[in-house]
Parts: sequence; structure tokens; C-alpha cells
Amino acid sequence: MSKKLFSGLVLLVVFITGCEDGGNGSSASGEVYRSTVADITMYLVKKSDHFLIYRKQSKFDCYVFIQFDIVSQNGNTYTIEDTDGGLIDFNRDGNMYSISGTPLEFTRTNQDESDITPKCGNPQAKGNISVAITYQQLPDTIRRSVDDIYEWKVTFDMDNDMQTSAGDVVLMVKSSTPEDAPDVPIEEIGAKLSVYFDNNGYSSIGDVSLAVEGNTMFISSPKSLYTTLESITTQTQINISTFYYDGQTSHSDELPGYGQFTSVMDTSDVPDTVNDQSGTATLVDITHASVTID
Repeated sequence: MSKKLFSGLVLLVVFITGCEDGGNGSSASGEVYRSTVADITMYLVKKSDHFLIYRKQSKFDCYVFIQFDIVSQNGNTYTIEDTDGGLIDFNRDGNMYSISGTPLEFTRTNQDESDITPKCGNPQAKGNISVAITYQQLPDTIRRSVDDIYEWKVTFDMDNDMQTSAGDVVLMVKSSTPEDAPDVPIEEIGAKLSVYFDNNGYSSIGDVSLAVEGNTMFISSPKSLYTTLESITTQTQINISTFYYDGQTSHSDELPGYGQFTSVMDTSDVPDTVNDQSGTATLVDITHASVTID
């Protein structure tokens, strides 16, 4: 999950949550604070052990959130760690919270969290949806230039119609750059959860976890991030697609096949044929995939 501040600032607040309460002057659990920046309204909800910051997901007309955990507290200053490992201070002064080094201020309202509706996800949902995808050979780093385009994508067929359609859920790693940039490990690109809003277009809901071990990529999302994630099982059919353009040639692979979803299959163990990719790049050639629900 990457958040750089308004270009950093708005993204950070738009996607925040996390702070632990305690000590003198702590406010009651469930208080709601509001901030508006560039016509974007965000709500910070004060809990007993964390904050939740909501913002509107326009394509679905619902509120999404993300959580940041507290690192330390000094009086009415709470230090949280963002998902890039940076430290941010939340300062409370009466009926207001501010974020150090930014113009962002959240002012107390008379609302309850239940007034923030509809929510895109259930903050109380427990567990994760995880996908492990093994490729023939993943590089330690990827080249990033104006010519290089990468995409690794897992689509869940939520309505079981065997095609991408509104409501289908996507876990995605995607990279392109308008100017040449240093080579980076794949993990530094980050991953997102998106949802199709019609048969062709999807919209990002939030950042999710990405890790690479050897030739296996692990993408994981908390079920709390989007409501329908709670209904995914290993019987929810999937399509996995990978694409790489190196400036001259396109390389791609799909499991089980182009535009197809697995059918009546337990997705906890799905093999794929080796060397069946289009093009020569082994970083797109899927060899095995598995979905884990916890």
C-alpha cells in the first residue's frame, strides 16, 4: 500500500485508519471528525484503540477505509506508521485532530459511525483472501522505463457467469512509468484491490499486501476492505492473467486460458501448463496458483 502525501496528503488521509487511545484527554470511542480537502470529504472515526478514516468511492457511491496502527503516544500526540514505514503524528486539540506537517484538520461532528453509509467494506470483518501465484521465473528486480509495462492480475468471478462483469473482484500488481526510473523489486510496485463497475471497467478500492518469495507472488487482502470479499471461498472461480510489454514485444499468459475462468474447481490448488505463454518472457509464464481463505 503506497501513499505519498497530497500527492501525499490527500491520499494519506483518504486512506487512513489507525491510532491507539489512552492517557488523559482521550476522547470517547466512536466519535466522528470531518475534513474537506479539494471537495473531497473524509471522516475520521475515533475508536478506543484506533482511528478509521473513510472517503467516498465514487464509482460505487460507498465509503472505503484503511487502517494505520499506532507506534507510540505522548500526551495528545499519537504517532502512527503508514504502510510505507513512515511515521506520522496525529495531534488532538479539543474537538480537532490535525496531522503534523500537513494542512489536514478533522473537526468533531455530531455524527455516529453508523451515519457514514453505505460502507464499501465491513470494518469488523476478520480474515484475509490470499492468492499465491508461481511463475516460471520471476526476476529479483524489474526494469522500469517508458517502454516497460507490467501487469499481474487475479479476477474472482463473483456471480459465476464465467466472464468479467460488474461486481467481480480483482487483485492486481501493475507498473508503467512516464519516464525512465531505477530498477526495483516487484514488491515495491505494490498491489491493489479493484472491483468491476461494468463489464469492462474497474475501479480501485484500496491497497493490499504484496510479497515475492523466489518465483512465487503472494497477494493478500483483508476481508474488511470490501463487503463481497466475505463471500469468496475456494469454490469462487478465478482467472489469472499476466502481461509484459518490453517496448517491442508483448508477453502474456492466462490461467486457465484467454478470457476464461476455472470451472467447478477447488482453487486451493490449480496447476498450469509450463511454456504456454505468448512471447518469451518467463516472468509471465504461470505454473501454479492457490487461493487461501482465513
